[in-house]
Amino acid sequence: MSMPKFPNPKDILSREEAINAIITSIAMEEMALSRILTAESEKITKALENIDFNCEKDRKMILSINQSVTQLVEKIVDLQFILKSKLHLAIEAMPHPRPWPPRHPCKCINIFCADSKYVWSPCRTLQLCHIKRCDDCVHTARIDGDFIIILPHSKRFDIDLTLRLTNRPQNLVTIELRQTIGKTTTFSKKYTSEGKQHISIHDNLTLFSEGAWDNHLSLRLLSQNPLEIAKACIEVKTRHPHNTKQPPA
Repeated sequence: MSMPKFPNPKDILSREEAINAIITSIAMEEMALSRILTAESEKITKALENIDFNCEKDRKMILSINQSVTQLVEKIVDLQFILKSKLHLAIEAMPHPRPWPPRHPCKCINIFCADSKYVWSPCRTLQLCHIKRCDDCVHTARIDGDFIIILPHSKRFDIDLTLRLTNRPQNLVTIELRQTIGKTTTFSKKYTSEGKQHISIHDNLTLFSEGAWDNHLSLRLLSQNPLEIAKACIEVKTRHPHNTKQPPA
C-alpha cells in the first residue's frame, strides 16, 4: 500500500484540502496503532511458546510482559478517544452541499367536461368544454371536424378520465382515447362494455407530449349506437419539468 502524498506546507490550502489532509493523518495514525497492537500480540505469542511455567523466572517474565502490554493498550485506548474527537471535528467542518429543492406536487389542473344533456354520436369525437383553466397552452380546438384537447409539446401530463354513460340498446360499446401528432397516433387505449345499460369508466394514466409539435388528445365513440352522457370529464394535470442540474455549492 503506497503512502499518501501530503501537500507542500508552503502551499495555500483550500478548506476542503486541509480537512482531507487531517482525515488522512488520522487514518495513518490508526494504521500505525494497528501495527503496534499486532507486534504486541506476536510478542505475547512468542513468549508463551518458549515459557516454562515451572520456572519462577519465566513466570515473572510473562507477568511483566502482560503488564507492559496492558499499559500500552490503555494508552492506545486513550489515544483512540482523541482521534475520534479529532475526526468528528473534521467532519463537522466539512462543507455540506446545498440540499435539492423539494419537489412539490403538481398544482396546475385543467378540467374539460361535456354537457350532461349531450348525445354522443357514433364515430364522432366527444365535444368537451374547458371548465377549469390553469395552463393557457392546454385548451380545446376543433380540427377537421374533430373535437380535441391541445397538449403542448415536450411536457408530461397526468390524465384522469371519468365517464358515466347510458347505453339504451345495450349493445357493444367501444370508446377510444387517442393521442396524436398530426396524423400519427402516439398513444391509443380502448374501453369496451357489452350488455350494460349504464356504463362507468374511470382511468388514470400518464402521457408524454413528444416531438416538437403540439399533441392532440381526443375521445372517439367507435360503436354504432349513440350514447347519452351523464358525466364525461377529463382532468389534465401538467407536470412542469424539474431542474436536473446540480445546484451550486
